[in-house]
Parts: sequence; structure tokens; C-alpha cells
Amino acid sequence: MASSSMVHIDGPLTSFATAYKNDDFISPIPDVKVPDLGGKFKKRNRRDVSKSLNDRIGDRSEANLVAYTTSDGTYVIDRRALKGDVHYSAIANANATLSPEEMATETVMQAILLAKEIRHASLLTTNTNYASSNRIAAANAWTDESLGTPDTNINSALATIPSIPQGSKLIACCGLEVFNSLRKHPRILAMKGMVSGMVSRAELAQFFELDEVRVSRLTYDTANEGQSASYSRVWGTNVFAIMAVPKTSGPDVQGFAVNFIHTDGLRVRKFHVAQEGYGGTDYVQVEHGDDVQAIQDDMGAIVTGV
Repeated sequence: MASSSMVHIDGPLTSFATAYKNDDFISPIPDVKVPDLGGKFKKRNRRDVSKSLNDRIGDRSEANLVAYTTSDGTYVIDRRALKGDVHYSAIANANATLSPEEMATETVMQAILLAKEIRHASLLTTNTNYASSNRIAAANAWTDESLGTPDTNINSALATIPSIPQGSKLIACCGLEVFNSLRKHPRILAMKGMVSGMVSRAELAQFFELDEVRVSRLTYDTANEGQSASYSRVWGTNVFAIMAVPKTSGPDVQGFAVNFIHTDGLRVRKFHVAQEGYGGTDYVQVEHGDDVQAIQDDMGAIVTGV
């Protein structure tokens, strides 16, 4: 087995891994760095920020008190890691374009980020993660161009979200099938004075005063080991989710969900197993820790059955 002296944090590979991007990873849930592997966070009370108070004061009276109540939520950082192997023959035959270690790191990062995206999409597309008043069920699917009412459904969802804190954004997410039905629906086309054709994501965002509409074509294999592959959309085929994305620069985070990450961040370890394969085998292991949490269930809305 590899000894501890053979294991080290690889700075260049860590930088390479951190820079890895894929446009189909669309989760808008922001990262919040925390120094501990577990702890508490504060949830604000909507009634406190929505209550109208008398702010008049007389010469001998006292100002009314603005209540500020919170409840505690907890996070627990899950430590996560995946590894890729680099055989001696791959190193011996490598070209200068992309090193075998970088290729292995890129492959592992795809798996790391896919797993993260699935967790985030599951949170945002699960009905019960939203306040009961923020769950809109479409009476007719948006594929029905006669009876579907996507404009009404989306406006109803937006109406359930309270005022958005300064600096926050409203972002909607959906899978490709939902977007394809939405972009050519007659009621959406009518917003642009069209009777046929399609609208873009930017136009949809403009119509509903959203900061962004994000669409993913990402799929994942849901089959068990040994079975034929069976692919499903990560973001589903009948859900349209909207969330207030908080600014995370200050201590008071207001938004639907955040992803707690440890301050250690993401790192790549590299080690060598001498007795494995001809000439030995190198491994690159990508490690990180996180815990995604819905922190304010009324700062997002979901439309189902679309």
C-alpha cells in the first residue's frame, strides 16, 4: 500500500480541478464557507420583516420595539472523495497537450460535480422543501398548447415569494423538456406578439422579471450495477423551480438555500501504489466537503405537473 510519505496535496492539479466547468451544471445555490464540520445557522422569521409598525413617537413616549426572532438550523459537512488511476503506460506515452494526471482529474471532477448537481437539483425540485403556499400545481401540462397556462402558473409562483433582499437574484431552473414546451407555448409567444416560433432564455427571464432562466440537458444513469443503462434528467421533466439567490458576503444570509462548504475547500491528493500494474500506478483523489440546506422555505417557489 502507499505510505504516508507518498501522499501529498498537489497544488497544480488542485487549481486545475477548481477551474473545471460544465455549462449543464446550472445549480444557482451559492457556497457559504464555514470553519467547522458541523454547526448552527439562523433562519429569519418572515413575519418580523413583513409586519407594519407605528413609528410615530411623542415627546414623552418610547419607540415601539422591532422584534427580530430567529430559529436555528443545523448543518453537518459530509466529507466526499473520488479517485482516478493513472497507469505507467499512460505516463510513458503521454503528449504535451494534456497530462494523464489532468485527464484523470477532469474525469473525477465530472463525477464529483455531477453528484453535487444531483443533490442540488433534488433539493430544488422536491415539492416538500417549499412552504405550502409556495407550491403551485399546474392544472394542465405546458405541453398542452390549448389548455396549459404557463404564464399564469409562473406568475402565481412568483407572487408567493416575499420581497427580495438587496443584492439577491431571482433565478429559475428547469430541464430541457420543460424549457422546450415553455419557449414555444402560444401564451408565451403572445408576450412577444408572435403566433409561431420560439423565445430565448433571456427573453423568458425578461417577460417574468427574473434575473436568469437556467436550462440543463444533463442526464444521469439510474440503473443498478450490471443492468442496462437508463438515463434520467437531473432537473426532471415536469418541474419549474424559482429561488431567491442570496448574496453571501455578510453574516445575515437571506435566500432559499445555501451550500455549506468547509474552509479547506476542494483539493487533489496524489499518491503512488508501487505494486499495482507494470511500473506501478499513480492515483489522483479529489476531496471536498459540503452540506446543501434549504434555509428559508418561502424564498423560493415551485411549479409542478408542467
